[in-house]
Amino acid sequence: MQNILVLEDLEGSFELVKYSLGGQYHISWARSVNEAKNMLNSQLDLLLLDVTLPDGDGYEFCRWAKHSGYDMMPIIFISANSSVEACVTGLAAGGDDYIHKPFHPAELMARVGAKLRSVKFQCDILNILQSNGVKMDLQSHKVSYAGKNEVIELDLTPIEFKILQIFLEKPGVAMDRNYILDRVWGKEVFVYPRSVDTHICKLKKKLKNNSGLISSVHGKGYRFGLDRIAI
Repeated sequence: MQNILVLEDLEGSFELVKYSLGGQYHISWARSVNEAKNMLNSQLDLLLLDVTLPDGDGYEFCRWAKHSGYDMMPIIFISANSSVEACVTGLAAGGDDYIHKPFHPAELMARVGAKLRSVKFQCDILNILQSNGVKMDLQSHKVSYAGKNEVIELDLTPIEFKILQIFLEKPGVAMDRNYILDRVWGKEVFVYPRSVDTHICKLKKKLKNNSGLISSVHGKGYRFGLDRIAI
């Protein structure tokens, strides 16, 4: 069952969303921006959020989420503000859709379903990750990099594979340790943050001459790739 987080301060509105989705998804409820930040994790498949919230606004939260490692997660605004300006602002902030209140339950179900199917289709066709000469096949779990005169396959542990996948998804972007921990082990499992350093050190050794592709970022974590992107 796919997971949806609803950021909505009014219980009545949340219950309507929950009813509209007909029990086909696992629904979590956040009543504030701070609560939603604590609940956001890599297991979520979609985010539904209001614009006006008690401790902030949905636009800012959307921007924050998109710049905090959740840029691939679809976000749909649900707001009573039906103006064109509000809709444009939501989409410009990174939203994938904008639904006006009051909405028909069937419309919400259809839009959520369509967005989740679209994301699944994109994931199905994007089985190859490639950057800076390193290639990863997500189906066969094979990883290789281009040497001077040959293609060299890497023998990675499951944890090393997951860490490298995170880097290949966003080359050039600085990743903090907590984000890597959540993606690899999940928030339910406690792992000492410095364990990330140990696994990355082993991964760099396996990359040999390409070990410089993984660099440390002071006060942040790690970055993969020669092309650096400021965030």
